[in-house]
Amino acid sequence: MKITIFGATGRTGVQLVIKALDLGHEVTAVARYPENLKIRHERLKTMRGDVLGESPSLETALVDQDAVLSALGAPISLSKPVTLYSRGTQNIIMAMYQQGVKRLVGISSIGIDLQTDPNIPAVLQRVVMPLIFRNTATDMRLMEERITHSEMEWTIVRAPRLSTELPTGRYRVAEGISLHKGFKISRADLADFMVKQLSDEQYLRKRVSIAY
Repeated sequence: MKITIFGATGRTGVQLVIKALDLGHEVTAVARYPENLKIRHERLKTMRGDVLGESPSLETALVDQDAVLSALGAPISLSKPVTLYSRGTQNIIMAMYQQGVKRLVGISSIGIDLQTDPNIPAVLQRVVMPLIFRNTATDMRLMEERITHSEMEWTIVRAPRLSTELPTGRYRVAEGISLHKGFKISRADLADFMVKQLSDEQYLRKRVSIAY
């Protein structure tokens, strides 16, 4: 399968590149600074692209591709609105439409549905989401709306705290709500799940949470 990965030089994006190559896929890795990706492989192509910039560069990255993995990430901001997730994802979706690419697997976060998720820890409900993560969560909710209202064959993966631990291949997945005591997942195991969704329709057009 030919896969385009956006946010490929981020800590999760790198793991997506590694896993996709391990599973035999051809990868186009897109980032603002692709030279920061130190991986070299005969099935890996890097491209410079900004999801907040001009869409033609995004469309070029999607020519003859089968699927998209999105690992967009922005610094947490306490004072300024965050727009990378919603605007960037909307631009990706528009480029996918233009190139006829349908499959999209993207990263979101647990805790953005505080009112409807019974498994969110109290510290997340009372401190992290409303005080620290508020602007990011607002934009992630908008991102999810952009995805779910599109005609893409999407899967949204809501992750808890991400770690740098080695992959285990053993994790829990829940549809719709977060997992009870699901506090952590390694970036490598998150990548394992996301890449495998490209050839699995179990969670097609579903929001899922993942954790140990």
